[in-house]
Amino acid sequence: MLLKALQATKLQMAYVLVWRNDVTSPTHFYAPFPGQVSEKDFIKFYDDPYTLFEKDLPKMYRKINKQ
Repeated sequence: MLLKALQATKLQMAYVLVWRNDVTSPTHFYAPFPGQVSEKDFIKFYDDPYTLFEKDLPKMYRKINKQ
């Protein structure tokens, strides 16, 4: 649903952040986890060329050693 909405408006940039999942609770999650009912849809979203994830970004930051 999110991907369709982004593509329908032809957005060139949007930022979406999901919070961390609580591994101690079976009902407290923000992003699908392995075996969760939405897992396949999330993988489609992840694999779609319209989306970018942290691994897709250029190395924009580098640590500078100050001496």
